[in-house]
Amino acid sequence: MLFYQFLINTISIVMNHPLRKGWCINMIISIDERATTWFTSEFEFNKPFSIRMFPQYAGFGQKHKGYSMAFSAEKPANIGFTKEINGITFFVEGSDVWFFEDTETTLSVDNLLNELQVTYK
Repeated sequence: MLFYQFLINTISIVMNHPLRKGWCINMIISIDERATTWFTSEFEFNKPFSIRMFPQYAGFGQKHKGYSMAFSAEKPANIGFTKEINGITFFVEGSDVWFFEDTETTLSVDNLLNELQVTYK
């Protein structure tokens, strides 16, 4: 299975995140090829388009109690992280970086349900 994995450049996050000046933020976000296909069919947009990944106050949350990961199709305003994969620009706003700190987040597709699956380590 092909995986797109990228380690966030902590320098760019520090520069885009003035409240955390001087901090090192480590996070890994992995998105497999089936997940990018899922976003294309689920959002029904022609490429290129942008997907915002952000914490939503709802649910039980695996990493942060009371928060779950959410997605929306929108253009970035204050980028904390961005990565283009197969014509889709995935991004996290600077104010949402806290949700991904010190975490390996993986986006894949559940084989039985054919739905997006998010896991954290």
